[in-house]
Amino acid sequence: MRKAPHKISGARWMMLAYLIAIVLLGWLLMLPVSLRPGVRLSFIDALFTAASAISVTGLTTVGAADTFNGFGTALLMIGFQLGGIGIMSREACTGCSSDSRSAYPRESSSCSIRTATTWPGWFIL
Repeated sequence: MRKAPHKISGARWMMLAYLIAIVLLGWLLMLPVSLRPGVRLSFIDALFTAASAISVTGLTTVGAADTFNGFGTALLMIGFQLGGIGIMSREACTGCSSDSRSAYPRESSSCSIRTATTWPGWFIL
């Protein structure tokens, strides 16, 4: 008998997307085109800065103004925006889930504002 292929859950897809975005942004931040002349950025510093941008915390181990040029700063801003969209998407998916194990009570067939804003179920993730 043939086994059905393993399905990846939505939460795992989202985590995979975050991981890919962090690694890609970190790699782009390390490129010379993103840095001021004469500045070098280690892989761990670039990865930390990218993870911080995608998670919308804004922490850096280097001075962003002293390290990144206009292109690098634009990449950081795009990372902030992608992270913000990811947070809002995660909220929408959690808040409007029809799963019976959801932290939100199901009030109707469509997502209501009250349901989506009553309790931050994403905090447990």
